[in-house]
Amino acid sequence: MRHSLDAIWGAVLDAVEFDIIAQSLAITCHVTAGSHVDHHRLKFKELSELRFFNAIPGPWKYAELTEIHVNRTASGATQVEIVFWSEDSCLVAGARSVELDGEPVTVTLKAFPLAGAGDRRADLAQHSPGWRRSRHRRRRARRPDGWRSRADELKAG
Repeated sequence: MRHSLDAIWGAVLDAVEFDIIAQSLAITCHVTAGSHVDHHRLKFKELSELRFFNAIPGPWKYAELTEIHVNRTASGATQVEIVFWSEDSCLVAGARSVELDGEPVTVTLKAFPLAGAGDRRADLAQHSPGWRRSRHRRRRARRPDGWRSRADELKAG
């Protein structure tokens, strides 16, 4: 799926604000390109799901948003999966409304069929949470940049 969160790929996490009363979540982060820094705010309204799991020893010096996946659930909510460093550390949030810097996050299906998939069920199954590990392995194998993080790319110049 394509989505409008590409601007925060490789960003460094600044803060996470969770308000259980308002059922909202806000993630602030920044992307550094040379001497220029872009600050972003990802806001979830009418939050219906929030999960964090981690198998990477800590504490960390910082957290990088290494991968971001966006899906539309059967109920019409937007589900965002943010991977920190590897698939061993991930934040998943689902909400009725998701905005990046005040603009709604859009989700569109791929325009090309999956290899070996003959129907829409296979496309949806690939994007379900249970397929996370195999999906990441395939993506790493296909990426021409040798699976370097955005921070590594910026450091290399």
